[in-house]
Amino acid sequence: MATTNSSPASPRPANQPRRRPAKVATSVAREILHDIVDRGLAPGAKLPPEIEMAESLGVARASLREGLRILEVHGLITIKPGPGGGPVVAPISSDDLGQTLTFFLHASATTFREVMGARLVLEPLMARLAAERDDPAVRAALREAIDRAGGVADTDDHKYLDIATDFHDIVSGASGNGVLDLLTRSLKDIYVARIRSVVYEPGERARILQAHEAVAEAIISGDGDRAEELMREHMQDFVDRFEERFSGFMDERIDWF
Repeated sequence: MATTNSSPASPRPANQPRRRPAKVATSVAREILHDIVDRGLAPGAKLPPEIEMAESLGVARASLREGLRILEVHGLITIKPGPGGGPVVAPISSDDLGQTLTFFLHASATTFREVMGARLVLEPLMARLAAERDDPAVRAALREAIDRAGGVADTDDHKYLDIATDFHDIVSGASGNGVLDLLTRSLKDIYVARIRSVVYEPGERARILQAHEAVAEAIISGDGDRAEELMREHMQDFVDRFEERFSGFMDERIDWF
């Protein structure tokens, strides 16, 4: 693990914007993150003991713990308590980004209507990109998702919601663009967190499943134009019907969760 203060800083190129000096804890968090990425540490991998990391980084243990706390708040590590515990690499989750995003959305009085407006822009694009990639693994995943959705009991609303939203995650992940994928999933997570209590009527499930099947077939056939069009129609139909059933919902402000 690199030391934060053992070597002089490299000259800053003339065209590089000046950055404010980072706090020690922020520098520590950045060094640990770089180390995780550079070493390719997978989720579940244990980081060195605190005393070892503090010595390697040349910082006090208090600064190290504050840096670890920054990473924990962002969901990049977990801290296991007790003997044999310590910092552990966590999987990258769109839900963590969504949680951070809700802080700023709440502060700026953003509504669910605006979140859905963003989804109406992004999700059709993701469907197009997925269709244009022509990935056999994506085709198999889409078929599996459709089969699972069709086999859910009518009374299991939460399981149905999980499977239905998984379909959108598959499409988003198939886009090949990590930035758009993470942002699209985080917006979906914000929305799903709010509608967990919604009961899907059998007729709605059948209509949503048909829409998913149509989008899936367009992606599988490599028809980007059709995939984008169908996903936009599906999302708009969902928003329209949801607003019809739950008047005023779309104008609620995003809450920080």
